[in-house]
Amino acid sequence: METYVISFRAMGSQINVWLESAEDGPAILQVVPDWVEAIEAALSRFRLESELSRLNQRVGKWTDVSELMQANLSEALRAARATDGLVTPFVWSALVAAGYDRSFEAMQEATNIGTPSPLSYWQAVQLDAETRQVWLPDRIDLGGTAKGWTAQTIAHRLAVHGACLVDLGGDIVGSGGPWRVDLHDPFHPSTPFVSLTLRDRAVATSGTDYRRWGVNQHHIIDPRTGAPALTDLVSVTVIHHDAVLAEAFAKAVLIQGAVAGLNWLAQQEGAIGLAFKHDGSVMATENFSAYIQTPINEGA
Repeated sequence: METYVISFRAMGSQINVWLESAEDGPAILQVVPDWVEAIEAALSRFRLESELSRLNQRVGKWTDVSELMQANLSEALRAARATDGLVTPFVWSALVAAGYDRSFEAMQEATNIGTPSPLSYWQAVQLDAETRQVWLPDRIDLGGTAKGWTAQTIAHRLAVHGACLVDLGGDIVGSGGPWRVDLHDPFHPSTPFVSLTLRDRAVATSGTDYRRWGVNQHHIIDPRTGAPALTDLVSVTVIHHDAVLAEAFAKAVLIQGAVAGLNWLAQQEGAIGLAFKHDGSVMATENFSAYIQTPINEGA
């Protein structure tokens, strides 16, 4: 049994995949970039020819969608229900208004900052699973859940060949294991803050310390205001058996803030969280310590 790894960039992120297998690991892993490219080609709001871009041109009209789009829309709506709308696919207009109107790698600074307004469209979506048609009340962005879904999909496909760990820009899914995953303090990113032991679990981190531009602009939109979230948290990491919910819960905690967010997270079944505040302090749910492999770095 050997461990194989492949690394590449896609979806604006660094992607790393490890596979423990007695089979031909390099041959198995070489198709992973093609899987990710097919998903990104369909779901990217920055590609004018993507299925998502075409769908966003048909707001208010019933539209046929692919199985991939149907799956991601369903997951995005599931995340919205689970967070009572704090995570919603209807952030397209808010992101554009905040200046995030192109891929982050192409951005220099925000321009044409618009006036934010609350977002409350997700409950109006109509999705017919039988005919695979959807009716949207406004344009959508699936970036909030697509990365978690993609990481989980890759892990599921690779699991038939052996244990695997998929890290898609911080959305991490471990199948089998155990796997060691290092978490970093956003104020001291060069060394791990804590190492976790994962087996058949997902980890997602949401933060305002990256993808920033202009003055106090970042990509975490608070649907209650339609503007980048005003929060006392810099980053939140959530462990869960479901990658989509891990990502959604991390963002929901970040939007709500340290006390309200972690109290809310403690009520979500199977959810475990760690949060870094702007003042440098750290908070966690009571069950977080069960996943720690090495002690928290006291010097951090």
